[in-house]
Amino acid sequence: MRTSKKTSKKIQDALEGSIRKWLMISRGKLVDKGINNCPLCELLFNTSCDRCPVRKRTKFIYCAKTPYTDWCDHQEAFHPSREIRKVRCKKCKTLAIREHRFLCSLRTGEKK
Repeated sequence: MRTSKKTSKKIQDALEGSIRKWLMISRGKLVDKGINNCPLCELLFNTSCDRCPVRKRTKFIYCAKTPYTDWCDHQEAFHPSREIRKVRCKKCKTLAIREHRFLCSLRTGEKK
């Protein structure tokens, strides 16, 4: 199936939005609401991540096997009573930066 330039532009714009999201999370200025504030997920989650640059890189759906998995695991293990995922400690900041860098690598096509 061919991807139109318009669709490709939407995906690239969503990737840029996700990159901005994680930059802001790493700076403590935004919280992670999972698929509810991820531009890539908002665009592609209901299609099992079809055409998502994260899935293309990892071959897994729903951000499995990415730094996001480590972020979620850390949040559950160390901040379990918290409903909102955000930077609460040094490890949170490190993991948020890792997710941001991973997403940036998708922009340029670099290896993780």
